[in-house]
Amino acid sequence: AEAEEDCSKALGVNSKNTKATYRRAMARFELGKFEGAKQDVEEVLKDLPDPSSNKEAVELKEKIAKELEKQATKPAANGAAPGFKRMQIVEASDSEDEPPAKPKEIAPPAKAASPAKATGPASGFKRMQIV
Repeated sequence: AEAEEDCSKALGVNSKNTKATYRRAMARFELGKFEGAKQDVEEVLKDLPDPSSNKEAVELKEKIAKELEKQATKPAANGAAPGFKRMQIVEASDSEDEPPAKPKEIAPPAKAASPAKATGPASGFKRMQIV
């Protein structure tokens, strides 16, 4: 965010500063501000006498286009935060009565393996003794 602000300040002083425009495009791309990044990189390519001479700017424009395409094809998140899905809980019955609980069968306790009989630790773990 600071890089974008610094580049914007530099462009306020000298609007023809191609290097600052390119760096602001890079910063905006990293921040996810793809529309602003696209405008900046297109301005950089327009200002260069031979756009093919700046391969980095052409590559950045391609990356931005891919990200914008991803955003256009991604369905709306319905207000949920990224990485989360909105779910609705639906009860199977409208009845407020709970069915009676079934008594649980008590299983005999399993014998714990003694430390002397235990095999080696699982892969990636060390055996330790607390003293």
